[in-house]
Amino acid sequence: QRRAARSSFREYVQATTPGYVGGEANDLLCDKLQAVAEGRIKRMIVSMPRRHGKSLHTSVKFPAWVLGRNPGLELVVAGHSHKLSVRHSKEALSCYLGHNPRIFGGAAFDGAKPSIKGNTSADQSRQEGHAMKAASLWETGFGGSYYAVGVNGSLTGTGCDLGIIDDPYPSRAKANNPNYRQSIEDWYKSVFYGTLSPDAAVLIISTRWHPEDLIGYLEEQESTARGTDDEGSVDKWEVLNLPALHDGNFSPSYDWEQGEALCPGRYDKPRLKAWASNISAYEWECQMQGEPTVRGGNVLKMEGVQIHSEISDFPKVSSGARYVRAWDLASTVKERAKDDPDYTVGALGTITFEKDPVTGAKIPHLWILDCRFMREEATARNQAILAAANSDGANVRVLVEGFAGYKDGYTIVRDALSGIRSVSMS
Repeated sequence: QRRAARSSFREYVQATTPGYVGGEANDLLCDKLQAVAEGRIKRMIVSMPRRHGKSLHTSVKFPAWVLGRNPGLELVVAGHSHKLSVRHSKEALSCYLGHNPRIFGGAAFDGAKPSIKGNTSADQSRQEGHAMKAASLWETGFGGSYYAVGVNGSLTGTGCDLGIIDDPYPSRAKANNPNYRQSIEDWYKSVFYGTLSPDAAVLIISTRWHPEDLIGYLEEQESTARGTDDEGSVDKWEVLNLPALHDGNFSPSYDWEQGEALCPGRYDKPRLKAWASNISAYEWECQMQGEPTVRGGNVLKMEGVQIHSEISDFPKVSSGARYVRAWDLASTVKERAKDDPDYTVGALGTITFEKDPVTGAKIPHLWILDCRFMREEATARNQAILAAANSDGANVRVLVEGFAGYKDGYTIVRDALSGIRSVSMS
C-alpha cells in the first residue's frame, strides 16, 4: 500500500483520508492532478460544485503528496481569503508530517522536519508545536515550501514551481461585482503569474459563479488568441468540468453514467434533486453544473434553435414580413448602481407561422436578425437606439419598454422619431 500511495495520487488520498468517499469522478480528478504533478499537464482548470471535495484534493492532499515525492518544490496555494488558505496549509502540513514518513520514508524524512519561517526557536519540539499556529509558510528542510496566501495578497520574494488557486470567489456578491472580478484578474496577471518558475505548473479549481470569473477570463483569452499571431504566447489550458449531475461529456473509460451524481457517497441523486429544487435554475447551473449564465434564472434552451448564416434565409418584407426592433432597457441610475448591472438589449426580428400537419394549430417561429446590447447611461443608450432605428429603415417599428423608471427612454425615443418612425410602448 505504501508503494502504491507513493506512485499514485488516487491511492495516496485513500491511504491518508479515513472514511474517504471516492467515486469515478474523483478518480478522474486524481488522475488529472497526477498528470500535473508529473509534468504532462502544465495548465489545468477544474470546475466543481460546492461541498464536493475541491479543497481536500487540491489544497491539502495534493501538495502533501507532491512535496513527499519532491521535497524541493516551492508551492503557492491561494484561496479567497488568507484565513482559509492558512487552514488548508495546516491540514496539508498535518498530512505531510503524519503520513509521509510512513509512506515515503527514505532520505526525504530521515532526520528532517518541516521548519516554520519566522520561528527562530532552537527547540525543534517547540517549532513543531508552533507549526499548526503559523502555517502561512512552512518549509520541508530540502528547499521546498508551502506558501498560503489569499487572492489579492502579496507574493513578493516568493518563487513557485506549482501554483494552485482554489476558489478565488467567496460569495455570489463578490463574483457579481465587476470591480472585484477585475481585481482578481489583475492579481493573477501582476502578482501570481510573476512568481512562476520557467517550468511551473498552474492549477485553478473553482465553483463557477459568473461567466466572466477568472476561469472565464482565461478561457476567453485563449479563445481570442487562437488563430492569431498571439496564439503561441497565450497559455493553453486543459479544462475539466465536473458537474454535480453527469452531463455525458466524459470519457467512457470512467464508469460514471450520464445523469448520475458526481459523488453519490456524499450527495446522491435524490439529495441533489432536492438541492436543485431549493435554489434557482441560475444558481444550479452556475454553482452545481459549472455552466455559468447571465443573471435571470431562465436559461435559453438551444433545442430547436437554428442558426442561419445568410440574410437571404430570413423572411422578406416584400413577402409580407413585418419586422420590429424591441428594446429592453436596463440603464437607469438605480440599475447602474448594482454590482453587476443588466444590459440594455435591442432585438430585431419578426414572427412567421407554420401549420401543424396533425392538429392544424399555428406554430410560431421567432426570427432574430440582429441583436444589440450595451451598458450605458441614459444619454448614450438613447443615442444608440436612435442610431439603430436609422440603420433598420423606415419599415421597422420600434418597441421600447416604458414603465416605471424607463418612461423617460420611451418618451425621448418617441419624440425623436415622431413623424419618422412608429414607436410603441411595451
